[in-house]
Amino acid sequence: MTSGAGMKRMALFFALIAAGLAGNYFHFPIFLNIDFLFGSIFALLALQCFGLGRGIAAAALIASYTYLLCNVPYAMLILTAEVAVVGWMMARRQIGLVLADALYWVCIGLPLGYFCYVVVLQLPLSSAHIIIIKQAVNGITNALLARLLFTGFRLWARSGHTSFRETIYNLLTAFVLLPTLLLLAIDSRVDFAATDRAIRTSLHQQSQVVTNRLTDWVQDRTRSVVTLAELAATLTPGQMQARLEQTLASDNSFMRIGMRNTDSVVTAYAPAIDEKGQSNIGKKFPERPYIATFKQTLKPLLAEVVMGRIDKPEPVVILLAPIARDGAYAGDVNSVLRLDQIRRHLQINAASETLLYSLLDQKGNIIASNRSDQKIMTPMLRGSGTLQGIDERISQWLPTLAPNTSASERWRDSYYVSQSRVWEWRLILEQPVAPFQKALYDTYTGKLTLLLVMLLVALLLAEFLSRRILGTIDELNQLTHKLPARLSEPAQEIVWPRTTVNETSALIENFTEMACSLETQFAQIRQLNAELEQRISARTAELQRSEQRFQLLFDRASDGIMIIRPDGQLVSVNESFARMHGYSVAEMQTLKLADLDTPGSTSLVSQRMQRILGGEALVFEVEHRRKDGHIFALEVSSSLILADEEPLIQSFHRDTTERKQTQDALQASLQDKVALLHEVHHRVKNNLQVVSSLLRLEAGRSNHTETKSVLQEMQGRIRSMALLHESLY
Repeated sequence: MTSGAGMKRMALFFALIAAGLAGNYFHFPIFLNIDFLFGSIFALLALQCFGLGRGIAAAALIASYTYLLCNVPYAMLILTAEVAVVGWMMARRQIGLVLADALYWVCIGLPLGYFCYVVVLQLPLSSAHIIIIKQAVNGITNALLARLLFTGFRLWARSGHTSFRETIYNLLTAFVLLPTLLLLAIDSRVDFAATDRAIRTSLHQQSQVVTNRLTDWVQDRTRSVVTLAELAATLTPGQMQARLEQTLASDNSFMRIGMRNTDSVVTAYAPAIDEKGQSNIGKKFPERPYIATFKQTLKPLLAEVVMGRIDKPEPVVILLAPIARDGAYAGDVNSVLRLDQIRRHLQINAASETLLYSLLDQKGNIIASNRSDQKIMTPMLRGSGTLQGIDERISQWLPTLAPNTSASERWRDSYYVSQSRVWEWRLILEQPVAPFQKALYDTYTGKLTLLLVMLLVALLLAEFLSRRILGTIDELNQLTHKLPARLSEPAQEIVWPRTTVNETSALIENFTEMACSLETQFAQIRQLNAELEQRISARTAELQRSEQRFQLLFDRASDGIMIIRPDGQLVSVNESFARMHGYSVAEMQTLKLADLDTPGSTSLVSQRMQRILGGEALVFEVEHRRKDGHIFALEVSSSLILADEEPLIQSFHRDTTERKQTQDALQASLQDKVALLHEVHHRVKNNLQVVSSLLRLEAGRSNHTETKSVLQEMQGRIRSMALLHESLY
């Protein structure tokens, strides 16, 4: 692998990790703050692209975000184990990624999640179940998406082969799972909105009902006290005493009721005798700070709530109505009211066992409440948190929780709050979300469980359908594997499968036609093969005979024949070559040419071999050494031959010892004859010179003209003979 390709793969690896972290960060809420995380998609892509080791490393890094999100390592452990087990099953068991992931969650993921969340973290079963089931559905969904993405990229880039059956299997599963998840997400949002709306509507209605009941209760007592004050303006204290006692007896909400003058002295009171047996009439009560304003406004006043000291310690409220004569303050009718009936109203109207109510007085102290964490006649305390308005009537109390607390837990611990005024009091109704969340969790735990079961059934059904749909193609693939080899066997019959699928049926028909055509061609080929075999047999026999003749000629040739390799190793020699060197044929095949050459001829032999290997045919004389060390002369004719693409040197050797001896004898005889000829030449030359001299003398002496002419002519012929003899010599 080049460094450039390695850098690209590393960049892709880290890009998948970054995408996985982003997939966990930008999570998708399915319902009730239960989110689908998509990081494992990219961890499984890394597994498919880079193998098991890097896939596990990518999964651990991507899943680390779940630790930051939930502050527990168990999701990180489960998701990393998912990639490790799935990768092992794919590599060792040859199982598809989606099926391997489903097997992991059924056999390992669900039990491991139960152990981590229920046994170790001790989460409530409702919360733990929905988390575990969600993780299983989330994991299988991500595996399906990862495999579809990987297959789609391979098909687009044409970078590798994909399984048609697995693709059909994954698509069938996706067609069931993804629409179901989408509908579940939409349905959950509708349910959540309906639940939120139902809580707010119910809380607002209950607030109105309770507020109206409490307002009516206060108004009824106020009318009674105001009526008594109006009568007190015209009646004497004695007359008023009877009216006060009648009012006290008719309404058990009144603990005490009395009439005071402008000096705050009691002029009439019911009961007339206090708990110590003393008369209440004539007593003077200290004036409260609110009395001064009360005297000026001359309006009924629901005064402060105090802790009662008579009978039992419980909150009581003072209700005042002014007595006016001629538009001036002339005293008041004051009453002490029990709050038992208010508490009963609150309990009756707060019919839901989960609805919390708190009634606060003007100072913010608790008058009545069913909250166990609140104390009567003390300020209301909620703890740390924030109150956020949802609409103009309802708010939501969000407690301050530990960092990294999930949004689901934060919503579960919150309250929907309604506040209203009842005269000078404040009514607070609080609806905890936890019961509604639990109900929704139970509902959607069941739906998720059903979805998981449907998913597993869809996987099994997809496996069955994909095998059923592609079973004929698989059978056809097996039948057509090495189809020519099968068709070449005339006795082997092929039974083609049957199918009702048009495309597959057409494919089978095409293969059937092709097989028939191939069978016809194979029959022709077999016939040609038979004819060729006959020809080959005849040709082989002919070649064998030719080879036998060649071997016979090779072995019985009078000249020595030698075949050697370029390194000088003898490959083959005939008997003549071995005999002229004094070796057997077997002995010679163990020798090299250097073992036969005479000392000092190595360089010349090497030059000749290079020329021959270059394609040049040479004829030369050389001296070899026999086995007994005797040196003899050879005439050699060498050329290059190829045997199975291997260059070899073939040489024909002829022993020239006898020929050289004959040549030497002839040379000696010739030299003797030349010497004799030389001697004869000198004698002839001398004789001719003597005859020529005699003829010249005789011609000089003769006076006879004809004789002299004849002698001169003879002398000329003698000179011509001398010149001819000289030229011939």
